Amino acid sequence: MTERNPMRSMDRAFDIIEVLEDADAPLRLSEVARRAGLHPATAQRILTALKARGRVASDGLGYTVGLAAVIGINSFILTSRLVNEARPYMQVLNARTRLPVSLHIRLGFSRVIVERCGGDDTMQYNASIGRRLPLHLGAAKVIAAWMPEPQFSEFVTAVGDHQRADGKPVTTDELAAELRQIRERGFAVASQERIPGRFSVSAPIQTDLGVWDAALVISGRNLTDYDSSIAQMAADVREAAAEISARRLRPV
Repeated sequence: MTERNPMRSMDRAFDIIEVLEDADAPLRLSEVARRAGLHPATAQRILTALKARGRVASDGLGYTVGLAAVIGINSFILTSRLVNEARPYMQVLNARTRLPVSLHIRLGFSRVIVERCGGDDTMQYNASIGRRLPLHLGAAKVIAAWMPEPQFSEFVTAVGDHQRADGKPVTTDELAAELRQIRERGFAVASQERIPGRFSVSAPIQTDLGVWDAALVISGRNLTDYDSSIAQMAADVREAAAEISARRLRPV
């Protein structure tokens, strides 16, 4: 049956793309349909249309995001005012700390690392670039801390009780209290929350008037090796984030 509602058809196409973006491996048709909440025949029809546009690819193992996604990422990095304004500050922080510096942007109740300055030998961290990642673990909490109500309460409730990578359990109330403390301090320091052995120091970026949807993040391994320099890192990343924020609010 032909899809009569073009907006509904578009929503379903986006649902399928998001399913494939979140997958760690190629997905069979039945699995794509299940995760997207669609009938297999409907999923097949949409996948075929997306594949024709390069938005979806397939081989003997199943479906994945298509090559057109790479073009989209490149276009975003080249044209994003935020990325281009943040890059010089990231380079300065990297030169000063000798640690990787990254730019994170909120996407719903998750976030995406869109730019990175400085090398790193941790493959798991490198693989995080361009992926949808949790907003309640690690550096990204500094973005969640600035969510306005009622979105803040909705986010905390949606996360619920959880466990960090280091095994520490966190209740909903504890998460809410920690986020409020981060907002009062103006920065966040996290250790072994999403990836074992890694730490981060982050500050929020005001992407629009009253909207704090991005963060500048310094990251590394073995927090105890940097005990004497964490305070300076926090001051530096806050200053850089504040300057980027100020640039964002200037008229173009």
